[in-house]
Amino acid sequence: MALGAPIVLMTTDFLTYGNTADAPRLPTCYVAAATGRTALARQPVPAWTFAPGREPNWRNLMVQCAVSGMFRSAACSRTPPGSWPSERCVDPVLNRPYVDLDEKRKVTDTAADVTVDVRYIHGGFTGTKAKSALYFPLRYQGRFFESTYPTLATEEAAANAVAFAITNGAYAVSTNNAGGLPGAGDIAGYRVNAAAAKFSRTVARQVYGDNARPRGYIYGASGGAYQTIGALENTEGVWDGGVPMVPGSPNAIPSSMTVELLALRVLRDVFPRIVDALEPGGSGDPYAGLTDEQQSVLREATRLGLPPGGWWDYRNMSGGAFFAVAGGVRILDPTYVEDFWTKPTGTSTARAATRSGPRSTNPPRRRG
Repeated sequence: MALGAPIVLMTTDFLTYGNTADAPRLPTCYVAAATGRTALARQPVPAWTFAPGREPNWRNLMVQCAVSGMFRSAACSRTPPGSWPSERCVDPVLNRPYVDLDEKRKVTDTAADVTVDVRYIHGGFTGTKAKSALYFPLRYQGRFFESTYPTLATEEAAANAVAFAITNGAYAVSTNNAGGLPGAGDIAGYRVNAAAAKFSRTVARQVYGDNARPRGYIYGASGGAYQTIGALENTEGVWDGGVPMVPGSPNAIPSSMTVELLALRVLRDVFPRIVDALEPGGSGDPYAGLTDEQQSVLREATRLGLPPGGWWDYRNMSGGAFFAVAGGVRILDPTYVEDFWTKPTGTSTARAATRSGPRSTNPPRRRG
């Protein structure tokens, strides 16, 4: 079946029973291509899947027959460990998928100068904030790639993730993590990704008219690496593999992010002098001419692993991924900044030396 060919609902009395109130009376449900060839077998008990507030139409009804079969499976149980959810059971919360948009799109990865044509199918899971976006290629080789990052609250995949999948014969799967961690709770860790992956196979069977099971792979960096590991450890048969990249660590924020920001703030006016001292023919002493505070900050950054010779690129440095995790710091410790400046620690002298921003290390000891 051609990628752009519409998939339409075929019933014996569709015109008569074409509204949600009469949906249970539909005697037969077929999904067929525009040619009239049946793509799925008869489903005597149709399940209607559409977004709240939307009337059914051929786009959001395109998956209803297959969804009825897939999501009437037994609800997943948390026992035995490691089998929840699985390919054979359905998440008890994410069990009512809908499709509310189905259209052709072009996606451009500007960095790679690559534009791909996709069939874009958007939907979600009724009763939750979980949403998903699927990007299907013209040239399909039986697999999908699913990228993830825990704090993302949009289901729209990054252009480079879409281009990567499409140019490798895969369709792309992306979710909004039900609004993102930590606010979305436990379903955002991996369950939304798992439900979307399983649902994507249902849609892919209809898009391509192919009942072969698509092989699926999940991947993510930093916090997405933790999601990837958690997804593979806590599910069974949902994905065929995964790539966790550069997993985050508890020391990443103080040791490589905020200390860099501290140095960028305190040393911004003297970086040319520091860089010049370390260049061939320079004095070799990056501390020469610095104030006590500037010397202290440069030593702190150096001890935490930022090599002095690396500051030549200071104009392009910005604290790495701190912008992505700063909100999490406020959630985990909302009074940190106030505590830092008002509660006693062993760094009172250093704290008094600069009031232009918080220090990067030595968190305060809370008063009992």
